[in-house]
Amino acid sequence: MNCNPLKHLSLIFLCLGTATAPAYQGPSDADPVDITVMETINSQLHRDTLQRGRKAYRADGEYMPDLALWNQDGELVTRESLKGKPIVMSFIFTRCMVANMCPATTAKMERLQREAAEAGIDDAHFILISFDPEYDTPEILKTYGQQRGFDEDNAMLLTGDPQAIDDLMRQFGILMIDEDDTINHTASTLLIDDKGKILYRQTGSGWDPAPFLERLKSMQ
Repeated sequence: MNCNPLKHLSLIFLCLGTATAPAYQGPSDADPVDITVMETINSQLHRDTLQRGRKAYRADGEYMPDLALWNQDGELVTRESLKGKPIVMSFIFTRCMVANMCPATTAKMERLQREAAEAGIDDAHFILISFDPEYDTPEILKTYGQQRGFDEDNAMLLTGDPQAIDDLMRQFGILMIDEDDTINHTASTLLIDDKGKILYRQTGSGWDPAPFLERLKSMQ
């Protein structure tokens, strides 16, 4: 599967069909309590996305939406569990083969994590969310992260319910078209503070880790 940037952007309205897809069940060994939490949060997220409509996009200064995704160890991650530490977040998918898209974002996130550690910053989350959740299982993401040198102490590679990820992409301003075995998408990397407020973002795959590092330093 290939991945190419969208060359021409226009206003896109996502049509929600009436067909009902099988309910997403989470990892096979997930705790039933976590499944219930996931379903509750994702239902609220979807309603919020629909209610926001054309204003689903969350700008700098707004708070991130709640989320319920699974990390590379099959553990549930929510907005509440992330609070207390700043977050650098971006979106990728592991099968992307275009060097200046997802592989570049992944390499920059690993570099940022490493340089933050060298600067004594050990209280931040570095998060990559897959928008190919049907392929990118926790096991796939764990191998992907290990092969690319992430320190799993504060790096999370997240997957989950495809509808929830679609809602998150709309709220974070990521556009994607999946067609002819190709995922065309835009890119955005965000800095979120320890209370969930979106502080800063760079759009496009050419984002620079340096401004994120400087902002992380200023938050210490």
